[in-house]
Amino acid sequence: NAIEPAKICWIMPSDPWLIDRANLQPGLDNFERTIGGLTAQFEAIAGADSIPDLFARLEASGQLLRMDQSVEPTAYRCATVTQTELRELRRIDNIVRLGKVRVIEPTRIVLVQGSIATRPDALHIDCSASAIPSLPDMTVFEGNRINLLMISSCQPLFSAALIAYVESHLADQAHMNALCTMVPPPHIPTDWLRMWAVNLGNQLRWAEHEDLTRWIRQSRLYFLTSVVRGLKETDTGKLAQLHRLSLCKQQALVNLPRLLESIA
Repeated sequence: NAIEPAKICWIMPSDPWLIDRANLQPGLDNFERTIGGLTAQFEAIAGADSIPDLFARLEASGQLLRMDQSVEPTAYRCATVTQTELRELRRIDNIVRLGKVRVIEPTRIVLVQGSIATRPDALHIDCSASAIPSLPDMTVFEGNRINLLMISSCQPLFSAALIAYVESHLADQAHMNALCTMVPPPHIPTDWLRMWAVNLGNQLRWAEHEDLTRWIRQSRLYFLTSVVRGLKETDTGKLAQLHRLSLCKQQALVNLPRLLESIA
């Protein structure tokens, strides 16, 4: 709304790691960057010797972004931005990092770690609502109840569609829940790794189910389907990139348990 950045005070209880939207675009026109981005993520997992090293690799390869290079992010919520949006956000210099707001009074805002001045005529915008609530460990299929949970990282719509497919084609709940293991809702940076761990496990189980695999490959909601649709056998370069992606995924699966064990 053309508000000058200098007039904005941004209360930021925790800096987030952000996803670059350019790395997650559908279609063959974006094949190299999208598949290359996924490959870079698996290479980071495979090559990292610690959690800090993992995030350093992810940032160096452009897979994760942050607001301020001097501030270590303490949150991850699948938030996605374009480079243009990030440049605009970085124009706001007055960022308050004193924890969450406790109360807003006429002349001050009280935060967990202190307070800052405000005015009775200031406009306060509450952006604290979370689209990703905290949840206990749950199963999708619970007797006659279906819990709509994320079973593919940061893909709630595809997750719901896959749950619907499994519910309408299978009968054994143990098998159904194995195919639909809940991907933990992300809140802190290490959840990025926890999500991949469960997501990759789900993918391995999906691949063992021929009919489900066939359905996934034609689902317009599945991210990779939208990226490889129209790929031809003559596209040898793109096929080689997919082969490299597969190899890097296998390497990531080898190192992933060790990284998970290092998380306190």
